[in-house]
Amino acid sequence: MTSAIDTPASDPEQRDTVQEQRRRLRFRCWHRGTREMDLILGSFADSHIALLGPEELDELDRLLNASDPDVYNWITDREEPPPEMRCGVLDRLKSAGPPSTPGAVTVNLRGA
Repeated sequence: MTSAIDTPASDPEQRDTVQEQRRRLRFRCWHRGTREMDLILGSFADSHIALLGPEELDELDRLLNASDPDVYNWITDREEPPPEMRCGVLDRLKSAGPPSTPGAVTVNLRGA
């Protein structure tokens, strides 16, 4: 019997598992606890989650287990993330910039 890890990516069962993980993570990104992080992470998920592979989805999952203030401070470079939280997804979040909404005022998250 093969596990999901051993199953080729073309296997429909693994695709379903990845799709389920994407749906779960997208929901978690939009339901953080603070509106600011809902907007930052939810917008990021809407535009990027379909492009993330299994390893990057795991990275996002780890980031979502951290507190909102910590993740916010890491994204805005107010604090250095601990080594175990440094990852490609955090870099992508930093480079994604603030979410844009038509007619919304843009806020500099990095503080100038």
